[in-house]
Amino acid sequence: MTVPLYQYSPLHPEIEGSIRLLQLFAGDSGDPLHCALWHTALTELPEFDALSYVWGSTEELDPADVYLVPPSVQLGDVALTSELQRLPISSSLCGALRRLRLPNDYRVIWVDALCINQSDPVEKSQQVPMMGKIYHRARSVLVWLGEEANDSDLALSFIPQVTDLSRFDRIIHDQGSTHKWYALSKMMNRPWFSRRWVVQELAFAREAKVYCGNGSVDWALFADAATLFGQRQQDIVKLFLLSPDYNHDAEIFGEVQALGALRLINALNRLFRRSDDGQILEGLVSLETLVTSLNVFQTKICRDCIYAVISLSNNSQQGGNANYSSSQQTPATSMWPTLPINYNLPFHEVARGFVASCIRSSNSLDIICRPWAPCRNYYYSNFQSPVLSSWACTMDDSVFEIRPDGHYVRKRGDSFVGVPGRLIYQASRGFPYFSFDVFFPRQQEDPSSYFEMAWFSDYLPQPVKAPQMMVKGWNIGTVGTLGERAMEGTIPSGWFRIANWYERRQPVPEAFWRTLVADRGADGGNAPSWYKRAFEHAFANSGNGDVRLQRMIIQSKSTVTTELLRRVQSIIWNRRFVLTSQGAFGLVPANATMGDVVMVLYGLSVPVVLRKLESSYWLVGECYIHGAMDGVTLKNSRPSDYPNVLDMSTGNWLYDPREHVSLR
Repeated sequence: MTVPLYQYSPLHPEIEGSIRLLQLFAGDSGDPLHCALWHTALTELPEFDALSYVWGSTEELDPADVYLVPPSVQLGDVALTSELQRLPISSSLCGALRRLRLPNDYRVIWVDALCINQSDPVEKSQQVPMMGKIYHRARSVLVWLGEEANDSDLALSFIPQVTDLSRFDRIIHDQGSTHKWYALSKMMNRPWFSRRWVVQELAFAREAKVYCGNGSVDWALFADAATLFGQRQQDIVKLFLLSPDYNHDAEIFGEVQALGALRLINALNRLFRRSDDGQILEGLVSLETLVTSLNVFQTKICRDCIYAVISLSNNSQQGGNANYSSSQQTPATSMWPTLPINYNLPFHEVARGFVASCIRSSNSLDIICRPWAPCRNYYYSNFQSPVLSSWACTMDDSVFEIRPDGHYVRKRGDSFVGVPGRLIYQASRGFPYFSFDVFFPRQQEDPSSYFEMAWFSDYLPQPVKAPQMMVKGWNIGTVGTLGERAMEGTIPSGWFRIANWYERRQPVPEAFWRTLVADRGADGGNAPSWYKRAFEHAFANSGNGDVRLQRMIIQSKSTVTTELLRRVQSIIWNRRFVLTSQGAFGLVPANATMGDVVMVLYGLSVPVVLRKLESSYWLVGECYIHGAMDGVTLKNSRPSDYPNVLDMSTGNWLYDPREHVSLR
């Protein structure tokens, strides 16, 4: 007999805070999952727990499904072997429910995949804003890491030993504990720790418990053990250096602070203020900071890169109000006084609202250079939607990326715009963004014909009728002579020729060494004067070929020189050295080409490289131009001296500085 699919009954719109809870009936480990969904309200909640888990792929559905009592049937009137309806669930959720099911009693749980009708975007838009309250009112948040694997049972039993401080110093020097530390590191890098939603779920939790396989541990205990691991990583790494079982591999963990558990714990400690009993009191940072600083935490749905953290910001009620200045343009939606959660909106509209909100609340355009949106190949392979504007900076431009093995690796040089609220440069010193417009052109009959959908690492699209942003700016030159890309932080020999530094035993040109460190120290302050001396010392015997900085760092016997080399490496990684048409040295994105325009935009703290594509301009990315990072080229200008202003919607140069620049 075929079991029919479960049909949701609508939540009661007249009841404020109406939600569903899942009643998980008792059963043994091999029994089918029998449940019931029932309606209640936030003001009338019974005792319940909330589940936090990895959704898993929608293609990986468990063949057993979950069997639910139809909404029309009273719980007391149904036999669990009849009148049930089925609902497909992921194998991850199936494992969690089987693990949490009690043998002799029912359990009440809130599970997002089941308690929200995922096929109803209107209901989803209403329920997601309530998730913070739901997780906060739950008796406990139950964290499901997955089935036993990689000695996770050993890791769970090891955690109480790590947090027993009377034994801790002995454990970190005990060669016999090496396998336990390795098991703990594998647990700390489970996929659950890479989910962006878990930041909210733990931030609002009153209590939390971690389940993995058949074992469990309190979250507070787990977090303490993980933190101690991170703080004493150097001692623990020495155990592996001495261990033949692990091939004396001191790099076995990669970057310990990049393990998923530590990234999550550090984010929770950094972004929120808590009471003495651990309850979240307030968010400490803006929505822009949350979205951009948590960009390594993943979501399945593009919109959720914003929606998953929107309730945690300290300015969640702030937003943007864009102007629509032409009758020839049709706005897709108005800009909002708040940034609503709306799963009916396509992602490019959500992105537009988020960027506008960030600009209004920060009085800055820096968000257009901060990576936050999903990578373009992911976006276009999963969604039929207009092209993302170039001012929606994607994770293609992120400084780091997570490899499939969970290790965190550098992808490009450190960002020049830095983090929100902490300016490193002031290229448009004294000039705020003044105003901006965001609009969509009129729709054509076939939206799929708008855009070129081919994406390659060194290919920029030629979007037609992409969403536009209008700002103001100055042309400070074009990309002239270009050096090769600094692959993995290696300085190509051609860079030295462009800088006219042929004899490396001679004094280094001031502008050259300052460009390679972006004229700043590691702390973001002015470059120390001793950098020049360390630079000349390090490169005196480097020959005439490429300079492999990583090898020099390993071989260096001077801590001062090592510090300088690490700074250079962190800046030039995967960038290109440039001599602009105005004779300035600089560092530009790897995909910059000769003829690209270099501009300083109102309200943007760093210069940018723009690419002309037919009748529009595309934002290639941020750049460093020596002598232009602190407003030096602008602060002494009179209105009559302003460089030409570019209208990027037409490609025409404008001589009236009051005109807008249209950025696609």
